[in-house]
Amino acid sequence: MVITRYLGRLGNNLFQYSLGRILAEKLGYPLQANSIEGFVGTEDVFNIPDETYHGGLMPHNHIRFVNQILKINDKPVGVNDITHNNPFIKKRNVVLDGWFQRYEYYRGHKYKIKEWLRIEDIDVGQTPDDIIIHLRLGDCILGDLAADPYVMPFDYYEKALNSTSFDKLYICSDPETLSHPMFEDYMEKFSKYSPTLLGGSALEDFRAIKSFNKIIMSQSSFSWWAAFLSNASEIFSPVPMPGPHGHEWSIDSPGVAIFVDDEDRYKYIKQYEDGWKLVNLEDIPET
Repeated sequence: MVITRYLGRLGNNLFQYSLGRILAEKLGYPLQANSIEGFVGTEDVFNIPDETYHGGLMPHNHIRFVNQILKINDKPVGVNDITHNNPFIKKRNVVLDGWFQRYEYYRGHKYKIKEWLRIEDIDVGQTPDDIIIHLRLGDCILGDLAADPYVMPFDYYEKALNSTSFDKLYICSDPETLSHPMFEDYMEKFSKYSPTLLGGSALEDFRAIKSFNKIIMSQSSFSWWAAFLSNASEIFSPVPMPGPHGHEWSIDSPGVAIFVDDEDRYKYIKQYEDGWKLVNLEDIPET
């Protein structure tokens, strides 16, 4: 069987679930992965308690993948290399215990993934000409990353806004940060656009972002998935410079490569010493 261990929060879990289901279908194995709230297509798998496979209770006959990159015998492999013919896979359980944020693993399966991860949109009064920004602050300034924060600067969002046309701006951010000085500073800068602020539960925010026709992502697997699963015609994604946090969206982050390279709706904005600029994918180094 294929056993998926969830690490992190919603965006990370969607990567982990998707890879687990891809491998389970490919190998003809059952998938053991807890369903993800709100995503009805994940409910038809067998739910198991975490301790079943974490803490030494797994059967010995398994192969375990960790971190970002699928490796066998310490060598990177692709999804197509994980077959019954591979002696490291044959008659073994496959345990996924990592992040696996590499678009190459999902590219050939995206239509299936969008069916597995179907979730209803939310109507907040938006029109196809409106645009939404995901302003990720919560865990970056209050949570695990607060000791070494990295948030997308206002200049990135403004570059995206200046690169398209729109009627009304919506901003989606974490409710717990609304009284934080950093959030107030962002709102002062955005005030010239007279934005409408959204902020509900994580699931409500995800559904709201997904429902827009124009999306400006943050450095976030959460907004990556909301945009990817959407029917948006324009999606803006950041490519930050290497930073003090070695942020997972910087071009030097080991193993992470989640730039969607087969959809024209994605627009990439890369950070240079002299500011943010629209770039082509070929200008983004591979990792």
